[in-house]
Amino acid sequence: MDLLYRGSGMVQSHDISVSGGTENTKYLVSLGYFNQEGIVKNTNFDRYNLRVNLDTKVSKAFTLGLNTSISQREIFRPNGDFFVYPHRTPPNISVKLADGSWNHYFNNNPIAIIEEGGKHTTKDTHVLTTLFGVFTIAKGLTLKGVLAADFNFDDQSRHTKQFTWGDGTNSGANSIENELDRIQKHYFTGHPEL
Repeated sequence: MDLLYRGSGMVQSHDISVSGGTENTKYLVSLGYFNQEGIVKNTNFDRYNLRVNLDTKVSKAFTLGLNTSISQREIFRPNGDFFVYPHRTPPNISVKLADGSWNHYFNNNPIAIIEEGGKHTTKDTHVLTTLFGVFTIAKGLTLKGVLAADFNFDDQSRHTKQFTWGDGTNSGANSIENELDRIQKHYFTGHPEL
Protein backbone atom coordinates (compact mmCIF):
# COMPACT_ATOMS: atom_id res chain seq x y z
CA MET A 1 0.00 0.00 0.00
CA ASP A 2 2.93 2.36 0.62
CA LEU A 3 3.85 2.13 -3.06
CA LEU A 4 0.29 3.11 -4.02
CA TYR A 5 0.18 6.35 -2.03
CA ARG A 6 3.19 8.21 -3.45
CA GLY A 7 1.48 11.47 -4.52
CA SER A 8 2.05 14.73 -2.65
CA GLY A 9 -1.58 15.65 -1.92
CA MET A 10 -0.48 19.30 -2.23
CA VAL A 11 -3.31 21.86 -2.54
CA GLN A 12 -3.22 25.39 -3.93
CA SER A 13 -6.03 27.91 -4.33
CA HIS A 14 -5.99 31.38 -5.90
CA ASP A 15 -8.85 33.90 -6.12
CA ILE A 16 -9.12 37.46 -7.35
CA SER A 17 -12.16 39.75 -7.62
CA VAL A 18 -12.86 43.26 -8.85
CA SER A 19 -16.01 45.25 -8.13
CA GLY A 20 -17.16 48.78 -8.70
CA GLY A 21 -19.48 50.91 -10.74
CA THR A 22 -21.31 54.18 -10.89
CA GLU A 23 -24.54 55.45 -9.39
CA ASN A 24 -26.54 53.58 -12.05
CA THR A 25 -24.33 50.58 -12.87
CA LYS A 26 -22.66 48.05 -10.55
CA TYR A 27 -20.36 45.16 -11.45
CA LEU A 28 -18.42 42.31 -9.85
CA VAL A 29 -15.94 40.03 -11.63
CA SER A 30 -14.17 37.18 -9.85
CA LEU A 31 -11.72 34.51 -11.02
CA GLY A 32 -10.61 31.42 -9.15
CA TYR A 33 -8.22 28.50 -9.56
CA PHE A 34 -7.92 25.41 -7.36
CA ASN A 35 -5.46 22.52 -7.76
CA GLN A 36 -4.91 19.36 -5.76
CA GLU A 37 -2.25 16.82 -6.52
CA GLY A 38 -3.56 13.37 -5.64
CA ILE A 39 -2.10 11.17 -2.93
CA VAL A 40 -1.85 8.48 -5.61
CA LYS A 41 0.86 9.12 -8.21
CA ASN A 42 -0.41 10.49 -11.56
CA THR A 43 -3.70 11.77 -10.12
CA ASN A 44 -4.66 15.43 -10.18
CA PHE A 45 -7.69 17.74 -9.83
CA ASP A 46 -8.00 21.26 -11.29
CA ARG A 47 -10.91 23.70 -11.05
CA TYR A 48 -11.27 27.07 -12.79
CA ASN A 49 -14.15 29.45 -12.18
CA LEU A 50 -15.33 32.83 -13.44
CA ARG A 51 -18.25 34.87 -12.13
CA VAL A 52 -19.66 38.12 -13.57
CA ASN A 53 -22.49 40.11 -11.98
CA LEU A 54 -23.75 43.28 -13.66
CA ASP A 55 -26.80 45.41 -13.04
CA THR A 56 -27.70 48.76 -14.47
CA LYS A 57 -30.56 51.18 -13.94
CA VAL A 58 -31.77 51.78 -17.51
CA SER A 59 -34.42 54.28 -16.44
CA LYS A 60 -36.06 55.48 -13.27
CA ALA A 61 -38.52 52.57 -13.45
CA PHE A 62 -36.45 49.79 -15.08
CA THR A 63 -33.34 47.89 -13.94
CA LEU A 64 -31.60 45.25 -16.03
CA GLY A 65 -29.11 42.69 -14.68
CA LEU A 66 -26.92 39.80 -15.76
CA ASN A 67 -25.34 37.09 -13.60
CA THR A 68 -23.03 34.54 -15.21
CA SER A 69 -20.90 31.80 -13.71
CA ILE A 70 -18.60 29.44 -15.56
CA SER A 71 -16.72 26.62 -13.88
CA GLN A 72 -14.56 23.83 -15.24
CA ARG A 73 -13.25 20.77 -13.41
CA GLU A 74 -10.50 18.55 -14.79
CA ILE A 75 -9.72 15.21 -13.17
CA PHE A 76 -6.68 13.18 -14.24
CA ARG A 77 -6.07 9.61 -13.05
CA PRO A 78 -4.58 6.35 -14.25
CA ASN A 79 -6.93 4.23 -16.36
CA GLY A 80 -7.71 0.94 -14.60
CA ASP A 81 -8.70 -0.66 -11.30
CA PHE A 82 -5.68 0.45 -9.31
CA PHE A 83 -7.71 0.79 -6.07
CA VAL A 84 -9.29 -2.69 -6.20
CA TYR A 85 -6.30 -4.96 -6.75
CA PRO A 86 -4.00 -3.99 -3.87
CA HIS A 87 -6.48 -5.69 -1.53
CA ARG A 88 -6.73 -8.79 -3.73
CA THR A 89 -3.02 -9.33 -4.32
CA PRO A 90 -1.28 -11.62 -1.80
CA PRO A 91 1.52 -9.91 0.16
CA ASN A 92 4.13 -12.36 -1.18
CA ILE A 93 3.62 -11.13 -4.79
CA SER A 94 6.23 -8.47 -5.51
CA VAL A 95 5.55 -5.39 -7.62
CA LYS A 96 8.62 -6.02 -9.78
CA LEU A 97 10.68 -9.08 -10.60
CA ALA A 98 14.42 -9.32 -9.82
CA ASP A 99 15.30 -8.01 -13.29
CA GLY A 100 13.19 -4.85 -12.72
CA SER A 101 10.31 -5.85 -15.00
CA TRP A 102 6.69 -5.77 -13.85
CA ASN A 103 5.32 -8.74 -11.94
CA HIS A 104 1.58 -9.46 -12.07
CA TYR A 105 -1.13 -11.40 -10.27
CA PHE A 106 -3.99 -12.53 -12.55
CA ASN A 107 -2.83 -10.03 -15.19
CA ASN A 108 -2.91 -7.10 -12.77
CA ASN A 109 -0.47 -4.92 -10.86
CA PRO A 110 -1.84 -1.61 -9.52
CA ILE A 111 1.56 0.11 -9.47
CA ALA A 112 2.22 -0.87 -13.09
CA ILE A 113 -1.23 0.47 -14.04
CA ILE A 114 -0.52 3.77 -12.28
CA GLU A 115 2.88 4.24 -13.89
CA GLU A 116 2.35 2.76 -17.37
CA GLY A 117 -1.28 1.75 -17.91
CA GLY A 118 -2.65 4.89 -19.54
CA LYS A 119 -4.75 7.85 -18.49
CA HIS A 120 -8.40 8.63 -17.73
CA THR A 121 -9.31 12.33 -18.09
CA THR A 122 -12.62 13.93 -17.13
CA LYS A 123 -13.43 17.53 -18.07
CA ASP A 124 -16.71 18.93 -16.73
CA THR A 125 -17.82 22.45 -17.70
CA HIS A 126 -20.85 24.20 -16.19
CA VAL A 127 -22.25 27.51 -17.47
CA LEU A 128 -25.15 29.24 -15.72
CA THR A 129 -26.43 32.58 -17.06
CA THR A 130 -29.33 34.61 -15.70
CA LEU A 131 -30.73 37.77 -17.27
CA PHE A 132 -33.28 39.67 -15.22
CA GLY A 133 -35.32 42.83 -15.49
CA VAL A 134 -37.12 44.65 -12.70
CA PHE A 135 -39.90 47.11 -13.62
CA THR A 136 -41.33 49.39 -10.96
CA ILE A 137 -45.08 49.61 -11.56
CA ALA A 138 -45.88 51.78 -8.55
CA LYS A 139 -44.24 52.63 -5.26
CA GLY A 140 -43.80 49.32 -3.40
CA LEU A 141 -44.87 47.18 -6.41
CA THR A 142 -42.40 45.76 -8.95
CA LEU A 143 -42.52 43.12 -11.63
CA LYS A 144 -39.42 40.97 -12.08
CA GLY A 145 -38.74 38.74 -15.08
CA VAL A 146 -35.94 36.18 -15.18
CA LEU A 147 -34.53 34.38 -18.22
CA ALA A 148 -31.92 31.73 -17.48
CA ALA A 149 -29.86 29.11 -19.29
CA ASP A 150 -27.97 26.23 -17.69
CA PHE A 151 -25.40 24.21 -19.68
CA ASN A 152 -23.35 21.18 -18.63
CA PHE A 153 -20.61 19.67 -20.80
CA ASP A 154 -19.02 16.42 -19.63
CA ASP A 155 -16.09 15.08 -21.68
CA GLN A 156 -14.25 11.89 -20.75
CA SER A 157 -11.27 10.32 -22.43
CA ARG A 158 -9.75 6.93 -21.56
CA HIS A 159 -6.48 5.73 -22.99
CA THR A 160 -5.48 2.17 -22.12
CA LYS A 161 -1.78 1.75 -22.82
CA GLN A 162 -0.28 -1.64 -23.48
CA PHE A 163 2.88 -2.67 -21.68
CA THR A 164 4.72 -5.98 -21.18
CA TRP A 165 4.83 -8.03 -17.98
CA GLY A 166 8.10 -9.57 -16.84
CA ASP A 167 7.07 -12.98 -18.17
CA GLY A 168 6.73 -11.56 -21.71
CA THR A 169 2.91 -11.41 -21.87
CA ASN A 170 1.10 -8.17 -22.68
CA SER A 171 -1.11 -6.25 -20.26
CA GLY A 172 -3.85 -5.86 -22.87
CA ALA A 173 -4.63 -4.02 -26.07
CA ASN A 174 -4.04 -0.31 -26.66
CA SER A 175 -7.35 1.53 -26.85
CA ILE A 176 -8.72 5.05 -26.82
CA GLU A 177 -12.31 5.79 -25.80
CA ASN A 178 -13.98 9.21 -25.78
CA GLU A 179 -17.37 10.04 -24.28
CA LEU A 180 -19.18 13.39 -24.60
CA ASP A 181 -22.35 14.37 -22.72
CA ARG A 182 -24.27 17.62 -23.28
CA ILE A 183 -27.08 18.83 -21.01
CA GLN A 184 -28.91 22.12 -21.60
CA LYS A 185 -31.74 23.70 -19.58
CA HIS A 186 -33.56 26.95 -20.36
CA TYR A 187 -36.30 28.57 -18.30
CA PHE A 188 -38.23 31.82 -17.95
CA THR A 189 -40.07 33.10 -14.89
CA GLY A 190 -41.87 36.29 -14.11
CA HIS A 191 -43.55 37.34 -10.88
CA PRO A 192 -44.68 40.46 -9.08
CA GLU A 193 -42.73 41.50 -6.02
CA LEU A 194 -44.05 43.69 -3.24
